[in-house]
Amino acid sequence: MRSGGVKVKTYNIGYCQQFAKIACKAKPFKKIKFWARTLLLDIPEVGAVLIDTGYSQHFFKATKKFPYRIYRMITPVKLDNQMEKTLKKEKVDYVLLTHFHPDHIGGLKNFPESKWIFLSDGLKNVRGLKGFKALRKGFIPDLLPEQVPVGSIGLESSQFDEFPFSKEFPAVDLFGNQTLFAFELPGHALGQIGVAFQKGMKWILYVADGGWCLEGIRDGSPPNFLGLLVQHDRKQYLETFWKLHHLLKNDKSIEIITTHGNEELSYE
Repeated sequence: MRSGGVKVKTYNIGYCQQFAKIACKAKPFKKIKFWARTLLLDIPEVGAVLIDTGYSQHFFKATKKFPYRIYRMITPVKLDNQMEKTLKKEKVDYVLLTHFHPDHIGGLKNFPESKWIFLSDGLKNVRGLKGFKALRKGFIPDLLPEQVPVGSIGLESSQFDEFPFSKEFPAVDLFGNQTLFAFELPGHALGQIGVAFQKGMKWILYVADGGWCLEGIRDGSPPNFLGLLVQHDRKQYLETFWKLHHLLKNDKSIEIITTHGNEELSYE
């Protein structure tokens, strides 16, 4: 197993505000920022891989009209325009889409030359949806380009047959060189995946919305009932959440990153 070699940049591309207790039931009913975090990985022999895209100006255009404006009303978004401009200047070979919610694909159109990495079932689940059918799945159609770029990697569940960091999380070696692995995170959205890579002796796991804050996963405090209402499959979500909790608790080589948390990243 190769150790290290992956260089990381972090971007917080906008945020919305919501009650902390929705993400972690042990927290108070106090509004906090839910960041839309992205990671830009420089991977040896592969190139630059962007993990999700955060929000962008495309989000405001795509949610301007009814019924998609409802999403913007329920989830008011603040965008860091300078951060978006900075990220757009980066050379990105691949964009890995953990799932197809707006805070994860909101800037996908900023990278028209980049190939995608995604779980095929996740794309099939949303492609072609419009109106309220799309909204019910947290999907905004205009954020997703019509064509999948040539050379993209559409993953199938049958490919997840390796266990680089845990027997609980079957994974796939994305580039065949043991530098970046994808693993399934069922429950939050159909087709959600996380990514794992090594930095020194640690495994870094980006778990997308497998948990909405690191404190909740660490302390065993899942979202409250309101947070669970919006999960695609509440039972699967909780199973995934508790697997992450026990992994983090019992394996000191694991470090977890969430999309929306406020955790400091110790490996940069």
